Amino acid sequence: MQIFMKNKTTWCFSAFSGKLYECLTDDLHLLNEGQIPLKDKPRNGCKKCYGRGYIGKNQTNLVYDVCLCLRKQINFDIINSNNVKK
Repeated sequence: MQIFMKNKTTWCFSAFSGKLYECLTDDLHLLNEGQIPLKDKPRNGCKKCYGRGYIGKNQTNLVYDVCLCLRKQINFDIINSNNVKK
């Protein structure tokens, strides 16, 4: 009988591609600019973004405009730690 340990993951949002993805907690120090670690996924019931995390794309700087519901989920503890590149 083998016992598999589940690796702990953290939700992240890419401001350049607009995608939500899971990242291993051990790999959070590898995040680049525009990759935002989150406490939890944005809620599907948001009336502005419907759970996507962004409202639209800014055509001048080619990044996605982050919704307010996603801003509330940003994990500033991970961003402020020394493990994440600034």
